[in-house]
Amino acid sequence: EVDLSQLEERLRRLSEGLELLRRLSPHILDLGQVFVEEGGRLLVRSPFGPVEYVEVGVEGRVREALSSGRVVVVYGPRGVGKSTAALKAIYDFAKAQSGKAVVVVRVGEDWKEALRTVARLRDGPLVPVLYYDTLEARGYERRGEGVEVLYSAMTHAKSLADFLHDAALLRVPTVVVLAEEDYRAYEDVVKRVGAEAVRLGCEAEALVRGILRGVPDAVAEAVLERYKGEFYAVAAALAKALYEEWRDPAKVAEAVKRLDVYSLALAYLWHVVLGGDEATARPVAPLILATGFFGPHPPKLAKAV
Repeated sequence: EVDLSQLEERLRRLSEGLELLRRLSPHILDLGQVFVEEGGRLLVRSPFGPVEYVEVGVEGRVREALSSGRVVVVYGPRGVGKSTAALKAIYDFAKAQSGKAVVVVRVGEDWKEALRTVARLRDGPLVPVLYYDTLEARGYERRGEGVEVLYSAMTHAKSLADFLHDAALLRVPTVVVLAEEDYRAYEDVVKRVGAEAVRLGCEAEALVRGILRGVPDAVAEAVLERYKGEFYAVAAALAKALYEEWRDPAKVAEAVKRLDVYSLALAYLWHVVLGGDEATARPVAPLILATGFFGPHPPKLAKAV
């Protein structure tokens, strides 16, 4: 026998769930666009080509916090792999869910609507995870004649503080990625809401050598010498791409030592993406570079760049 009332209730809940997913769809992060498993290895789809993922030791703490429905804040210097490590922890958390699919929802200024929708979604067959990254969602502000890129989407401190509070209160698994200076500004709030704080930034040697596995040691030594406190993960990925293009470790090491990370990225664009034609690359490379590092820009900012 079929219990029509039960069937109708299940269909109703399915319909509601699909409607909630439809609303969230512009904000859903597809982990399959970040990671790919190939030949027993996990590769990260970086802007500079696929790079083998290197464990940095914080993934387990982030995953445990998510499993208990907590807010976890991953923070540290710029360019050291915070976002990638946070997403890897979510990836592991998703794989551990038995019979349920994990939906990763990017959060920005519209976090209140996202939080309300996700709170309704979690009672069904889906496991929602909120993801806020200061380098993905930004605000922009005019100052005089110039344009300044702000590294926080929630321009006012109260917005991020309220988001942390409400996410913790609703016990929705949440990952927040903050630069070191941003974390210091919100440290009291993080402690007050009982969020797990995980710092990334003391794993430079293992991370750089892992990214540059198979590349002559001289390149890794140059990266570690030039980028002691920040940007070492980005620099290593760029150096790997340049080595695969040039096949000359001395030339790559010299470029790493001589250039800052932005100039190194320009070298990557000129020599790898645009075939070494600097005359063609020079007018467009700054905009490509800025977009690669900081995401899509409003038209006015693009013009200014």
